[in-house]
Amino acid sequence: MAACYLSGLRDALRHWPLVLVLFAAHLLAGMIFTAAGWSWLSIALDRSLATRSLLTNLDTSLLVDLFVHHAEGFRMLVLVGGVLAGVFLVVGVWLNASTVAVVGEDLSLGDALHRGLSLFPCFLRLWLVATAVNVVIVIGAYVLGRVSVRWTAESASDMTFYSIVGVTTVLALALLLVSVAIHDHARIRCAAAGPAALGAYIWAIVFVLRRDGRALLLMAALCGTGVALWAVYQSLGLLIVTDSTTGVTLSLIWGEALLASRMVLRVWFFAAETALQAED
Repeated sequence: MAACYLSGLRDALRHWPLVLVLFAAHLLAGMIFTAAGWSWLSIALDRSLATRSLLTNLDTSLLVDLFVHHAEGFRMLVLVGGVLAGVFLVVGVWLNASTVAVVGEDLSLGDALHRGLSLFPCFLRLWLVATAVNVVIVIGAYVLGRVSVRWTAESASDMTFYSIVGVTTVLALALLLVSVAIHDHARIRCAAAGPAALGAYIWAIVFVLRRDGRALLLMAALCGTGVALWAVYQSLGLLIVTDSTTGVTLSLIWGEALLASRMVLRVWFFAAETALQAED
């Protein structure tokens, strides 16, 4: 497992052009939505001083006032955001397919993007299956928590409620971790062997849940790396004061650094998991 973890990192760094494409796609999505939001904000506030003040000071009361007095325009902004989210979701499925093709078949970037188009139908079906499973997990954990709280409503200890919330949250996160691992390995299997989406998903369930548990250990290690990167980002981000244009600019640059690290991590995930399947 450790060899796959390190091999995945080397492959992620070796395929830096793909990382740049992923970074550019996510950056473009953020910039388009930011432009749409800022345009709406300028219209709603009639390009007043408050528009510029929000750049350096997110006044909560002003945002509430915008929601109350400009609800119709806000709903339009939400609609635009939903459309953009749908478009970039489709693009994201294609880019994930291209990423699997790059690390699994060692293709050039152009060939991988073309290969991603051929894998797109299978990857979209797998995304739908995985999303349905994740929704069931979240709803199941919520229902379990609500039922448990009702059963223990007469408990004299206040900690009973928090214990139930903690246990159900941990259980949901653990199941979601398993679901993510299954989804990743199903996509890799789909690209390598070409089965139907459901067949690849069933194969991935068996692969991930087998007795040696290497797939889950690898996923835990990669997720732990992601959490560590996020913690470093948050810790250093506290040193950036956003009460000026310079501070806001530095904060945005630091945010893009986090985005770039996430793209490296995304390729790292697929590369390490592909290496694990190759060892099997």
